[in-house]
Amino acid sequence: MKPVRITGLGEEGALLTIDKEDYSHSLTSRHDIEVTVPNEAAPKYSFTFSGAASQVAKTRVWRKTYEAASKYRESSNIPES
Repeated sequence: MKPVRITGLGEEGALLTIDKEDYSHSLTSRHDIEVTVPNEAAPKYSFTFSGAASQVAKTRVWRKTYEAASKYRESSNIPES
């Protein structure tokens, strides 16, 4: 398998979190985000969004919505904003 290059995550609406009250939160910095996922091991990437990390219920990537695992929200060491 070849490495996969992901681009365009910084575009408006491409990557969002949705809180428990169904409000969306965008990236705090919307510079052009490019990620290369190698074929043997995936690196860990961190993204910072507006809103409180403990309130995240869903993540939306290119119009596809995923439920957030509660164990990650509860153990988050990211301060509330």
